Amino acid sequence: MNTTRKVGTFILVEVNKNVLIGDLCYHKSDKERQIYLNNNTAIAQVSYQKVEPIIICDDKVKDGEQGYFPYSKTIHICNDEKGIHPNMKKILVSSTQFSPEFLQAIVDVKVKDGDKVEVEMERTNLEEPDSYALYGKIKLRKDDTAIIHPYTETVEEAAKKWLLDHTNVEVSRLDAFKAGAEWQKNQK
Repeated sequence: MNTTRKVGTFILVEVNKNVLIGDLCYHKSDKERQIYLNNNTAIAQVSYQKVEPIIICDDKVKDGEQGYFPYSKTIHICNDEKGIHPNMKKILVSSTQFSPEFLQAIVDVKVKDGDKVEVEMERTNLEEPDSYALYGKIKLRKDDTAIIHPYTETVEEAAKKWLLDHTNVEVSRLDAFKAGAEWQKNQK
């Protein structure tokens, strides 16, 4: 297998840049921050806030790569591996790698800030045995956009969630696993 999926978190980052045609934005007076795709050349820059979509993951940010700080909700370029902040998240998919269909899904609120998603990854070293660590490159379509899928919870994650919800109940691990598997079936 030459591809796999990596789980990441979809984030909308407010940026201090002019809102151009094709950019995502919201009207600053809108308390619910409904996202729009700008199709208007005459948009009032002072009234609208530009947002950029990204997908982040917990991988280590390397020197020269962009990273995301969750607390300040800002994007920075890492200039020194020794100076990496422990809370900096790697940007798996940048704002330029989203397809028009995915941008429309953001506008249609089919995907929301904080949602988990899966990104297709390619193997970078085909000579090595099959290993998750070797999947280091985002698989792109012909138009250089990332292939992004809805997140699907594993049976193990469902079992952990069930155990957390039932911490005061004496149950065996097998019961928890069965309950998690049943819960996952019902999610489809």
